[in-house]
Amino acid sequence: MNDSIFLLLFLLCLEHLVKCDINVSDQRFRELPPIFRIDDESSCRENGKSFCTLSLVIQPPNGTATNLYWKLIEDTVAHPKFYNHNELFHAVCLDDFCPASTDTNAANLDITERLSECYRLKYEKLGLKFLVLNLNCSNPEKNSLGLFDFIVPFVVIAYFVIIIYASYRDYCNNFKSEKVKAPESNGRKTSVVEVFSVISNWKKLCSFDDRPEFQKLKFVQGIRFYNMLLVLFFHTQCSYLNAYIENTEYFELLYRSPIKSSFNTLSVFLVQTFFLISAFLLSYQVCQSMEKYRGSKLKYTFYTFLNRYLRLLPPLFTILMILTSKQVIRLYDGPLRNFYSRKEVLRCRQNWWANFLFINNHYNESQMCYLISWYLAADTQLYLVSLLILLVIWKYPQRRKLILGMAIFVGVLIPIIMSYIYEVDIIYRFTPENSKIDNYRAFKFSIIYFSTYTNMASYMVGLALGCFYYTTEKSKNYKRILQFRWTGLFFFLPTIAVTVASYSHSRFASIILSGIIKPCFALGIGAGILALTHRNIGIVKWCCELKPVLFLSNFTYSTYIVQAGIVFFRTATVSKLLYVSDSAIILSFLQDAVYSIFCGFLMHILVEMPALQLQKKYIPQIKQLATDNPKKLK
Repeated sequence: MNDSIFLLLFLLCLEHLVKCDINVSDQRFRELPPIFRIDDESSCRENGKSFCTLSLVIQPPNGTATNLYWKLIEDTVAHPKFYNHNELFHAVCLDDFCPASTDTNAANLDITERLSECYRLKYEKLGLKFLVLNLNCSNPEKNSLGLFDFIVPFVVIAYFVIIIYASYRDYCNNFKSEKVKAPESNGRKTSVVEVFSVISNWKKLCSFDDRPEFQKLKFVQGIRFYNMLLVLFFHTQCSYLNAYIENTEYFELLYRSPIKSSFNTLSVFLVQTFFLISAFLLSYQVCQSMEKYRGSKLKYTFYTFLNRYLRLLPPLFTILMILTSKQVIRLYDGPLRNFYSRKEVLRCRQNWWANFLFINNHYNESQMCYLISWYLAADTQLYLVSLLILLVIWKYPQRRKLILGMAIFVGVLIPIIMSYIYEVDIIYRFTPENSKIDNYRAFKFSIIYFSTYTNMASYMVGLALGCFYYTTEKSKNYKRILQFRWTGLFFFLPTIAVTVASYSHSRFASIILSGIIKPCFALGIGAGILALTHRNIGIVKWCCELKPVLFLSNFTYSTYIVQAGIVFFRTATVSKLLYVSDSAIILSFLQDAVYSIFCGFLMHILVEMPALQLQKKYIPQIKQLATDNPKKLK
């Protein structure tokens, strides 16, 4: 009986692999026009020739039924894991590729028609038709500088002068002291010089927090750091997936490797860990305040959110200011500037304000500035919603389970409704076709991946687990509860979520799974956090509490903010087709990780830390006031 079941599963898997499969080594497949092409722009322009970027589609010939090449192209369009080989994206030296297009005798003809004819003649053996859709032969702009472009370097230089002056003063004030005093932990006693001093900030960064509540959950910071590295690895892969590459078959055959395919699916869920941790810590913090704080709950909510908003803003403001100045954009120049850097500048100069209000994931999504900032918008919105939910729980503590249960139910229900209305998949699959050029900005990507409602359930699960941890951490039965149950869920639920999401399902199953698959993964990660609080899975906790990891985790947020500008530099500046392989991705990731962490460190110590200390100095800190003076809020 067991052998029969195994054989059945094997046949089903085999059917899944060979269904609509394509032999990429077939001679006809290799004779198809390459999806991407980049000629040497510099030599082309040096010789006074026209350099153009274009997109075109391949159309069937009249005798479609007998054309084997067109049938092969139709197979690639039908295959969910392949590029559509009927769409081409080329950057060509026009005079060399198609001399007839500049023939003075053909001046009365449309250049796109002449170029389409050149493609037909070049691939005449295939018997296919070509139609040029988008053609851009404009010369690189001189990038005339506007007022904003002069303000940015002035602000940067002025800020560095302040940093250097403050550091020098701080050094002089402490140079002759036998014992340099550590900066006061209370932000209100920290001088302005210390706020901007690199010396003082470095000492703060190197001093580990010895508060009992931090020591108890410090492994969570390690989880954040490791998860950020996984996100960085995935973005490195996307920098190739989104680029003009030479060997497109690498990504088209990725699904044949169970390990690579599973990791590709896992990458969709990584951000759920961030949402869960954010909600878990918020819930735990508010539950602590419920016992001690007796002031206005609305003021508590307002100042908690205000401090959160102000903490996120300075690094985001800095990276957007720098990346949208034309002096920096010149570094992102290349043959594909019209596809990447120029578009990004236009998007950011038009929609920067949506990022500062953290609504950019639901406002003009296709023109979102700095795409990875969608997470900050969704997290901020869910943070505010969660504060309001906790405020209701604060008022009606006896109905806590009902309120949290309803919040999770709503978080599950909304994606189900959206999946039913728009007929989308349970997750966004980062296939070659879904990921090329600007397809990340497609409407279905917004619905499935970066909308607030599609991530709400995971956040609500984090709220519930934070409340559960607070109410049970002092229980005598707590360790017994965690001994096996949560450890098992930590390994079981994420594995089930990734496995189920790796396959396509019936329409009804997809609708249901779209609402429960992400909170299922988040619940597994949350179960692991609960287990780690009492040293279950000890090796995992040890890895998360290593001192170097805790040190690097201090600037996880700044590293996340800067990494996109570093990782996708290769995508925007490519001057020839990229060759992608396992080793290329791994080496690129190591390079991206080093650069991103270093730039994240600079962002943290130069921008995030001074801004945070100024915030603590002048903005009421609810948690501290609730502990020191529980009866009133000034």
